[in-house]
Amino acid sequence: MLPKQIHNTLRASFTFNDANNRESEAAFPTIEIQKEDEGGVSRPFMNAGYDQHAWNNGIKERVWNVEDYATMLVGNHFLTTGMAFERITSYNCYMRYGAGYYRYKTFDDFVNGAQPIAFAMTYSLTGEKEAKAEVGYNRFSFYTQDEWRVNNRLRLLLGLRFDLPNYTNHRYENPAVKELADKYGEHLNTGEWPKARLLFSPRVGFNYDLTEDGSLRLRGGSGIFTGRFPLVYLSKMQEGSGMLQTTVQDTGNNGILAHLTGGVRTPEQVLAMVAASGDDALKSKFPTQPGAKNNLVTIDRNFKMPQVWKSTLAADYKLPLPFDAELTLEGTFAKDINAITAYDANINKEKVEAKRFGGNDNRFFYPGAADKRIEKNNGYAYVVTNTSKGYSANLMAQLKMTPVKDLNLMAAYTYTVSKTLNSAPSNQVEGWDCKNQASVNGFNYLETSNARYIASPHRVIASASYRFTDTRDRISTFVSLFYEGRRMGSYTYVYLDDMNNDGVKGNDLLYVPATKDELLFKEFTAAGHTYTVDEQRDAFWAFVNQDDYLKDRKGKYAEPFAAFNPWCHRFDLRLMWEFKMMTGKQKNRLQLSFDILNVGNLLNNNWGVQKMAKDGTATQPLKRVGVNENNVPIYQMTTYTENGQTKLIDRTFDRYFNASNCWQMQVGVKYLFN
Repeated sequence: MLPKQIHNTLRASFTFNDANNRESEAAFPTIEIQKEDEGGVSRPFMNAGYDQHAWNNGIKERVWNVEDYATMLVGNHFLTTGMAFERITSYNCYMRYGAGYYRYKTFDDFVNGAQPIAFAMTYSLTGEKEAKAEVGYNRFSFYTQDEWRVNNRLRLLLGLRFDLPNYTNHRYENPAVKELADKYGEHLNTGEWPKARLLFSPRVGFNYDLTEDGSLRLRGGSGIFTGRFPLVYLSKMQEGSGMLQTTVQDTGNNGILAHLTGGVRTPEQVLAMVAASGDDALKSKFPTQPGAKNNLVTIDRNFKMPQVWKSTLAADYKLPLPFDAELTLEGTFAKDINAITAYDANINKEKVEAKRFGGNDNRFFYPGAADKRIEKNNGYAYVVTNTSKGYSANLMAQLKMTPVKDLNLMAAYTYTVSKTLNSAPSNQVEGWDCKNQASVNGFNYLETSNARYIASPHRVIASASYRFTDTRDRISTFVSLFYEGRRMGSYTYVYLDDMNNDGVKGNDLLYVPATKDELLFKEFTAAGHTYTVDEQRDAFWAFVNQDDYLKDRKGKYAEPFAAFNPWCHRFDLRLMWEFKMMTGKQKNRLQLSFDILNVGNLLNNNWGVQKMAKDGTATQPLKRVGVNENNVPIYQMTTYTENGQTKLIDRTFDRYFNASNCWQMQVGVKYLFN
C-alpha cells in the first residue's frame, strides 16, 4: 500500500551563550571569620572579599542542531521517521578559590595576622590567568514511530530511537596519573573520553476507549528514555586533569597554614612566597607546571549517557453525574538503567575497613583525612561512572467538576517517591562529596536512599472558582480560592562535626540507639552550666521520643532526606474583574486583579505558618568527643540558646521566621488584545 501523503520537514538552528562571564581586574581573597556561639560551637560570623565561586567564572557555548524527518499516512498507520545531529562546543572557566580563601577562628586572629585555620587556592598551570576547559560533543540520532489506529477505540504507538554520542575534542593526558593508576588499582586516564556507544530506546504506548461513548479511557506506555547531563560535568574532567589548573588546600593537616601568618595574600603573592622559601617540601605542594595530581576528576571509559525505563498507566473517567465531572488516576514508575554517580579512587579501602567502632554502631573509623588515602599527599581522585541503583514512582488522583454554570472545582492528590544512590547536588563533581551526601561509611559506600529533591512525598491541592457576569456579559467578576497542603522540605539527621574521622564534617548519618542507656556521654560545661552524663542521656532519649521519625528508627541509622518538616496548609484568594471593550472592530479585554497570598495568615497569625527543623542543632543533636577502651563512641549533646538561656536540644521544629510565612497582597493589571 502506497502512502497517501508524505511530508518532509528540515530544521536547522544555531544558538550561542556567552553568559556569566566575569572579568576580575584584581584578586582579593575570600575571607571567612568564625565566632563561637553560646554553646561553644564555631560558626561563620563574617565574610569579606571575592565570592569564592565567581572569580573569572564564565562559559561560552555554541550549539548547532540539524533535524530532518518525514511523516506519512499508510492506511491506518501514521509513520514518522527522522534523524538529527547536534554539535556542542563549550569553553568553561571555573576556578573556585581563584582569588584565594582564608578562614580565621576569631576576628582578633584576622586583625593580628595569626595563622588561619583553613586555606585554599586554585591557580592556572597554563601560563594564562584563566584556565579554560574545552568540551566538544556530538550526538547522532535516528528514530522511527508508528501511530497505529487499530480501530475507533484503540490506538497503539510503537517507536524506536537510536542515539550515538561521542566526544570530539582533545583531552589533556596527565602523565602523573598513569603512575597513580597501579597504586589505586584503577584504570585512571585523563586523556580518554568515554567510548562512543550506540544507545537503544524502544517505546510502546496505547490509548483504549473501554466504552463506546468515551466516558472511560485507559492509556499508558512503557519504554527506555535516553537523556543528557550538564556538559559542565565534562568540562570538570578537563579542569580536574591536573593539566590546566590545580587546587591547594589545608585545613590543618597539610603543613601549609604555618607559612600563612602575617595576613592574607593573593595567589601570586603566595606562589612568590613559596618560590622564595627554599622549603622543598612546601614547594612540592604548589606545583607550577602541568601534571599536578593534588586533586583529580576522571571519567569511566565505559560511561554511558543517562537512561531510564519509564512506564505509565492512567484512566480518565467521566462520572455519570448530571454535570461535567471527570476523575483521573495516573501512576508512573521509572527505573534507572544508567544513572550517574562517582567514587573516590584515592581511598584505601583495606585500611578503612580494617577498623570499626565498637558497640552497635560499628561503622568504619577512618584513620584521618590524609591517612585514609592511598597517596597521602594527594587529595581526591573522583571517577564518574554509572549505576543502575535507583528508581522513582508517582501516583496522582484528580477530580474536576462543574456542578453549576460558571463554578469550577478541582481537587488533586499526588504521592512521590524517589530513591537514588547519589543526588549529585552540584554541577561540580567534587561537590557531590560533602555535607550534601550523608552516609554511614563514607562516599565510597553509599546506599540507595531518598533523593534530596523530594520536598514532600504527599501533596494535596484544590481550587474553587466562580464567575459573576452582568446581563450584557461585558463585565465579569471572578472569585477564586486556592489551597495547597504539603510537607515543607526534607532534612537529614547527622552528627555535629566529624563522627567517622574521614575529614568531612556534618555528613555522617546519626545512629539512633535502641535503648536509653545504649549511648555513652561525657560531662561538659556551657554558658556556666555543667551538663552531667545522666542529664544528657535523659534529654537525648526525650528528644528521640518527641520526634516521629527518630522514635521509629530506634536501633537503626537515620536515612538521608527521610525526615520531613511538618505539614503546612495555605489558602490564596483572588478577585479579578474583566472588562470587555470594543476598539474599532476588535474586542479587547482589560483585567484588574487583587490577590491575597496565604490569606489564612491574615485572619490568624498562627495559620499558614511553616515549621522547620532547627538546622545545625536539632538535625545534629550529638557530637562525638572520643571513644572508650573498647572503641565505643562517647558523645556530648548539642545545645542551643533561647531567650538568653542555653539549653540541651529538646525539640525538632521551630517556627520558620521568614517573609514567606506572612500574608502578602498584590495588585495586577493586564490588557489583552484579541
